[in-house]
Amino acid sequence: MWRATVLTLFPDMFPGPLGQSLAGKALAAGLWQLDAVDIRAHATDKHRTVDDTPAGGGPGMVMKADVLARAIDATLGAGDARPRLLMSPRGIPLTQARVAALARGGGALILCGRFEGVDERVVEARALEEVSVGDYVLSGGEIAAMALIDACVRLLPGVMGEEASGAEESFAEGLLEYPQYTRPQAFEGRAIPEVLVSGDHGKVAAWRRAEAERLTRERRPDLWAAYAGLSQAALADTHAVILADADGIIRVWSPGAEKLLGYGAATAIGQPLDLIVPPDYRERHWAGFRAAVANRNSKYPDAAANIPVRCRDGRVLRFPGRLIFLRDALERAVGAMAIFVADDGSADPPLPNL
Repeated sequence: MWRATVLTLFPDMFPGPLGQSLAGKALAAGLWQLDAVDIRAHATDKHRTVDDTPAGGGPGMVMKADVLARAIDATLGAGDARPRLLMSPRGIPLTQARVAALARGGGALILCGRFEGVDERVVEARALEEVSVGDYVLSGGEIAAMALIDACVRLLPGVMGEEASGAEESFAEGLLEYPQYTRPQAFEGRAIPEVLVSGDHGKVAAWRRAEAERLTRERRPDLWAAYAGLSQAALADTHAVILADADGIIRVWSPGAEKLLGYGAATAIGQPLDLIVPPDYRERHWAGFRAAVANRNSKYPDAAANIPVRCRDGRVLRFPGRLIFLRDALERAVGAMAIFVADDGSADPPLPNL
C-alpha cells in the first residue's frame, strides 16, 4: 500500500483536504495510508523545544537537527526505503514526472519545514531530498506536502475513475491540457467549438492537440522548449538558448547563455529582455517585438545575423545567432527564441549586423 508519513509541528492539519474528494475516498477505501507525526513529541526538554536562533545571527528561528533526526529515525522502520522529502522553496521543482515516479513507489516520508528552515546538517545526515512546489514562500511545508500527496494519490490504481483522464491532462505528455467544454451549447453568446460537436473523433483529437500546443507555447515557453526538442542536448553550454514569452519576459535561459553572457538562470528568468538588449537598441527592439506579436509576423526573417547583446559585465558584444518568433497554429507570434554562439570568425560569407 502507498503510504505517506508526514513529519509536522501541526499534525491536526491532516488529513485536511486529503480527507475529501478522490483522495479522501481512496483513503477511506484503504487504497493508501496517511500518518501525521508530531515533531514536538521527539523533543527532550520540558518545553518541547524544536527550534533555536540561527548560527551567525539573523531573524527568525531554525528547526533543530537533533530533534528532527530523532523524529525521522523513530518513524522509519528497518528497511524502509521510501524517499525522504523536505518541502522547501529552495528545492528541486516538483514535476508531473517526479509525481508519477513517487506514485509508482511505496510512498514517501515528508518533512514539513517551518520558521527560517531546518538545520542543514539534518538535511545532509538523513539524505533529505528538498522539493519545491513553486517559486513562492508558504508559512510552512504542510500545504506543499498536501499538494504533493494529492498529486501522487490520484495516480494510484483504482483512485481515478477513468485511466484516460490522467493520460490527457496537463503535463502528462509535456503539454498543458486543451480547453474543456460541456453543456449548454451556448453560454452568454459563446458557443462550444463546432469541431467538438461534429462527431469526427479524428478532427476532435487534432483540435485538442493543436490547442494544447498553442496554450503551451503561449503560457509555458519552458515546457514548449522541452516538448519541441530543445532539451539538454540543445541547451548545451556551447549555445546560448533564450526563450521569452509574448510580453518579452525571459522564461528559458540555457547553461550556454550563462556561460556566454554571464548572467545566471536565477537572475535572468523572469526579467524583461532589457536585461540583454543594449540601451541604444531598446526602442527599436521593443517596437519590432510588439509589432511582431500584434501583426503575427516579424519584420526580420528567421535568418542568421550578428546580434548585439549586453553582457553581465556591461560590454555590448555581437554574437552570431538567430531570432525566431514562436507561432501558434493560427500563426500568431506567442514568444521568441534567440540562439547565440561565440564568434569564432568562421562564418563564410560574414553574417550581416542586425
